[in-house]
Parts: sequence; structure tokens; C-alpha cells
Amino acid sequence: MSKSNAVLNEFYSQQNDLARKSYFTQLKYDKDMPLQLKDDKKRPTPLYFRYSPEGIKARHDAISLISVYGNRLLVLAGTDSPQRISDSAGSIVSRYQGLPAAFGGLSGDEAAAKKVYIENTQKLVSAVTKMYYEKQQSDALLSAINEGHSAVDAILKTLQADILSLSATHQARTNSQLSNLVYIYNEDVDARKAKSSQTFSESQRLDLLNQAQNTAALYEGTVINQPDDVVAAMIQANDDLYAFAQNPKGENSLIALNAAIESFNAKIQPFVDYYLASKGDN
Repeated sequence: MSKSNAVLNEFYSQQNDLARKSYFTQLKYDKDMPLQLKDDKKRPTPLYFRYSPEGIKARHDAISLISVYGNRLLVLAGTDSPQRISDSAGSIVSRYQGLPAAFGGLSGDEAAAKKVYIENTQKLVSAVTKMYYEKQQSDALLSAINEGHSAVDAILKTLQADILSLSATHQARTNSQLSNLVYIYNEDVDARKAKSSQTFSESQRLDLLNQAQNTAALYEGTVINQPDDVVAAMIQANDDLYAFAQNPKGENSLIALNAAIESFNAKIQPFVDYYLASKGDN
């Protein structure tokens, strides 16, 4: 779960930054373009983009909570000592108790699904709390999985729809940015052919070429590496874990769970490689 958490956190963290880069590229080469917080239709410009810092943090914390849930299940499954189950419970659980309220404070487009987030983060916080405080390991494991499964499923499916929408917006912006860079560069080529004095310097020309190359690679990456596939793998992993919980002592059940975990890791590894590499490039 930690790998998928890293991918999705990096995806959300990139969104405002990528939109701002596109916006400032246009400002850099279009001297008549004003710098605005909102456009003429009162919509936030890419200086703000779709999600506020509070909205991004709430989603970060929801993904992190799911990761904590998954990790505690694995600890419980391999723990014989009830004392180990309750270690550090207060400090970890308290971190997420305010998460439903954080979603409740969102407004505008980013709050469209906040009721789903509020209801199911409440359920998941309850499930994780139970995982820490139940006295019997088996009871804590089964109860937490049963209580948390539907909540995790609802949160992940909402995140998946969220990411699909963001991916489409990001691809459109990236494609538009690439088209703008091509237009600006070719305008300069035409000006040079006409021997106009209004041309870019050599450093500006090379800067444009570098930005066009990076933007083309970014567009390709966003098409190939859409992280909603990571969420789909997380949904499947949640279902596999739930199936294991229904019969944890069944024949080959542990083998099947380990195989499912290996399959999950294999599915998300390409996304881990891409998004962590992208983070290093930014």
C-alpha cells in the first residue's frame, strides 16, 4: 500500500504545479496576457487550479488512512501478541479523526463528492480504531476488515473518478501547452525568415525547444501512466483481503493472499517508477 500511496500523493501534488508551469509559459511569451487569480468568468486561473491546498491535503490524508488500514491488517494477520496491536494507537488514530471535518470544509467543484468522503472516512477511522483497541487479534482483524472494506471501496472509487477527471483536464492542458509552444516557436521562425527585428534571442529559442521537448514527453507520460489504474489495483487488493478475511484458515488461503499482494505490487510498479522519476525531474 505504501507504493500506491506514494504514486497517488505525487499525482495530486503535481496537479497545481503542472498547471502553473503551463500558465507561466504562456505569460512568459505573451506580453499582452495579464496575470490573474480569476479569469473573466470568475473561474480560478491555474495559479489556483481545481483543488485548494486544503482539498489536496484532505485527499492525501484519505490515501494515507487507507495505507494505515492496509498495513495494520497485515500486522494483525501476523501478530500473536494483543499488546503489539495497541502500541502507538492514540498518536496514529488521532491524526485522522479530523479528516471527515476537513472534507466537510471544502467548497466549489472540489466538494462535489464530499458527502461520500465524509461518511466513509468516518467509517474507516472507526475501523482503524477498532484494529488498535480490540483485545483479541482474530476479532479485531475480522471486524476491521468487515467494517473497513465497504468504506475503502467507496473512498477508492470516488478517488478513481476524481483522478479520471483530473487526468483528462491535465492531458488537455498539456496538449494545449504543446500547441502554444509550437505556435510561438514557428512565429519566431517566420519572423526570422522575414528578417524582422522582433525575434527571440538564441537562449530564448533554446528555452522554447527544451520546453516543447519536455511538454511532449509529459503528454505521452500522462496518456500512458494514468494513475486510476493504480486505484483499480487497490480496489482489487481490498477485495482480495476481504475474501481472505472470510476464511483466513482455509486451504491455500494465505498462499492466495500472498499471490494477490505480489500481483498488486507488480501492477503498480511501473507507475511508481514513472511518478517518482517525474518527481525528481520537477
